[in-house]
Amino acid sequence: MRPKIFTFRNFLLALMAVGTFGGLAYWGSKGFPLPFAAVPSTAGKLAFTWEKDGQTDIYLADPKTGATERLSNDKAREAELDFSQDGQHLTFTAERGESSVRQVCLTEAAPGRKLIALTTTQSTKEFPQFRGEGKIFFLDSGKVGSTAKDASDTDAIFPTVEGKRDDLNLEMLFAEGGISQFATSKDGEIILAAVKQERTQILAVYLKQDKTLALLGSAHELKFQALSDGSFVVLFNGGSPLKEAIQLQPPAEDKKDEARGALGGLFKMLADQSEAMEGQSFLVHFDSGFKPSGVVPLPFAPTSFSVAPNNQLVAIAVADGPAGTPTGLFVGSLSQQEQPQRLTETPVTSVGWSPDSGSLAYVSGGELLVIPTGGAETPTNLTKGVGKAGSLVWSPAKAK
Repeated sequence: MRPKIFTFRNFLLALMAVGTFGGLAYWGSKGFPLPFAAVPSTAGKLAFTWEKDGQTDIYLADPKTGATERLSNDKAREAELDFSQDGQHLTFTAERGESSVRQVCLTEAAPGRKLIALTTTQSTKEFPQFRGEGKIFFLDSGKVGSTAKDASDTDAIFPTVEGKRDDLNLEMLFAEGGISQFATSKDGEIILAAVKQERTQILAVYLKQDKTLALLGSAHELKFQALSDGSFVVLFNGGSPLKEAIQLQPPAEDKKDEARGALGGLFKMLADQSEAMEGQSFLVHFDSGFKPSGVVPLPFAPTSFSVAPNNQLVAIAVADGPAGTPTGLFVGSLSQQEQPQRLTETPVTSVGWSPDSGSLAYVSGGELLVIPTGGAETPTNLTKGVGKAGSLVWSPAKAK
């Protein structure tokens, strides 16, 4: 008697095998996490990229002990780190795939965890930022997109194809180029963007919920940071803010030709303003209504800056400039319009605050150093003359 190939028992066994292999594949895609393999607290620690031994990887450092531990170990050249709000995950960009295109990636902030690519399209991704409920915003070929820790797809945020098609303001604003830098509010509902033009970059703000677009100023270079109270701090290198935001309303169909002329004149005025301010730099605090509430002229062109979590102090990194221009690390008050004080004189490329606003981490000459805000003590060198440090970010996790 021939054995039966198809039986109910064999069907159940096949179903169990498919389920098991499918579950293993999904588990592997998430890095084979174990129920008991919790991520240790990262409170008080900072993550940074470190180029040594022929590759650039992510490391976690404890400034109190000086100890460092390696989180990645590959040839992907990780960069542009950002922590999740609980300090359990890191997002970053890294080269992935045969074409070596930079993608947005994710890993748990502990050694031995898998690095997962969240994007796979053949376009370069930049500046990933955790926002809202686990969302990650990033720059994708001049446009702002978003994804999430547990998502397998991405969303176009600003500008969208439909937005540029339906709104003449967006069409003309993005006619010369895309976004070079951006920042979002903590909930991701407000987007601040530097939009490239032929002769300048225009600072634009976009409110997602009601699709409101406004212009705030222009400069040859713009950098910015969103604060916890809904305000923004913007660095203008070779430019300045407008006294009042200019809100752009979509014109009626029969008014489009007139609107084109008005917009062309406005964009020319902003470009002329930037050229007139060549060589001048300003640090500007915009309140939640996008009005400049404090303008600090600077005697140098900052390389980067960072506002303390208490929203009261700002640290400024200066790496180079014309002959006679001071370099180093500077700290000043965000609320008082006064010149920042110099803490160090050696060129500094990047800087970040500890969550308690009591310490600064900065990169100078490829070294990662930590110094108290007052600057009275000798900086702690975490890389100790080995390799070259790059991107850095403090964990926002709180000690339990």
